[in-house]
Amino acid sequence: MAKVSTTKITKKFVDNLAFSESGQALYWDSELRGFGVVVGMRTKTYVAQRDINGRTRRVTVGRHGVIPFDEARNDARDYINHMSKGIDINAQKREARDRHVTLEQAMEIHFEKLRREEKAENTIADYTNSIDRYLGDWRKRPLTDISRSQITDRHTRIGKEHGQVSANRTMRAYRAIYNTARKKYEYLPECPTLAINWYKQNRRQEPIADLAAWYAKVMQIDNGVRRDWQLFTLFTGLRKTDACTIRWEDVNMKEASLHRPNPKGGKERAFTIPLSDISIEILKRRKVENPKFFGNKCAWVFPTRDKNENVTHMQEPKEYKRGLPSPHRLRDSYSSACNAAGLTPFDLDTLTNHRPPKGSVSAGYVRQDLEHLRLQQQKVADYLKGKLGIGFRHEKTTDKKKASKKSA
Repeated sequence: MAKVSTTKITKKFVDNLAFSESGQALYWDSELRGFGVVVGMRTKTYVAQRDINGRTRRVTVGRHGVIPFDEARNDARDYINHMSKGIDINAQKREARDRHVTLEQAMEIHFEKLRREEKAENTIADYTNSIDRYLGDWRKRPLTDISRSQITDRHTRIGKEHGQVSANRTMRAYRAIYNTARKKYEYLPECPTLAINWYKQNRRQEPIADLAAWYAKVMQIDNGVRRDWQLFTLFTGLRKTDACTIRWEDVNMKEASLHRPNPKGGKERAFTIPLSDISIEILKRRKVENPKFFGNKCAWVFPTRDKNENVTHMQEPKEYKRGLPSPHRLRDSYSSACNAAGLTPFDLDTLTNHRPPKGSVSAGYVRQDLEHLRLQQQKVADYLKGKLGIGFRHEKTTDKKKASKKSA
């Protein structure tokens, strides 16, 4: 018979508990009724308990050391709340094994959620690509059949064979998919990714060292659309997909601005940026040249043709495979230019559509004026033109409206 006692259960308390020499010891939390930890000879296991229709039901939450204490406590609270409504969690877990909710079905549930939240389709495509490439053999498997050891083994294997970034990205996708399914199917246990020791990743930021040499290579590109895309991306700092998918309806030539309606993060992160003089010149050139090769009805600023000769937007700039840096380096170079040109962190975050740092109270009250940002954008353009060796134009004026008209 287990030894039973009541005390305030904290992570430190559970850490310091000694394993039982024989049998089990049960400790109930004095604050969250029904939350406890069972200590055996080799394990410490969090549990949740509640009476349902006069019968006591106990649910295993997870093992200490595998599931974080705060998450175990929150899960236990959820289980207790559900059981207080007469829901038998153990019966639902058994039902899960009978229903065989597969990874593929969980993906459909998660993607439906993302679409309701109007998240970018690229997010769904990235998740699908990661799962298909590295977890494709699990698609038809029930979630309950994929154990923590299988998850950790696969994470390690992906890291060794395909890189640590791919390993972390794949398992984060799996975790998001699993946790969405778990909200619908309460019988699913905690996500097995809790057992993963994640690879440490540092943000890679490598601005182009010699922009003049880069510019010389860009000007040798025969394809005018791809050549202009490289320049436009550098002078706007746009993410690759945002730069590839610009429609003419997104461009306001009169106000010299560009709207991105569905960027990374979804429609709620839509943003509008002012354009510098050189960006406007690029757009004017494309407005004249695109109809010659893609027809007058071409909706894309940077168009191409697919394998069936249908007009579409650029998919993947391949020039970086021919000696030019990847598109990410263009964004890094733009960010570095913002800093060198003297822009404030708020200006940089707004122009690059970055969220302000977590915990920044001031950022929540700052609203950037488009005319102010226009002047800052031109500063960055002038700095970059100097680095490229194509001249430097800086208009000394305190009249924002005049500067706006000249830059437009």
